[in-house]
Amino acid sequence: MQWADIKLPVVGIKQVLEVVKKRHWRKFVKEIVVALISGMVYYAWRARNWRLFKKISITPSNVVARIKDEVVARIDIFKLAQKAIRSRSFHQRLCV
Repeated sequence: MQWADIKLPVVGIKQVLEVVKKRHWRKFVKEIVVALISGMVYYAWRARNWRLFKKISITPSNVVARIKDEVVARIDIFKLAQKAIRSRSFHQRLCV
């Protein structure tokens, strides 16, 4: 999650989600971080399945690009929501 400038420990998913839960971040930021983690799990699983069953290799940079696009699209949906307005600097950092 380097491109999002989010520092999380390198541990299992369950532990990372616990760390996110305990952080003193705005609810919107927590939702986006959880969306990032969910995207990482989904697209890693999808890339693995494509490699095994379709014989299609997906580069890590393509996976990151897909995750970023999806998260930015989710943020754009909530752009006008009050919680997104309060976290504007975080939004701008992600959407660059």
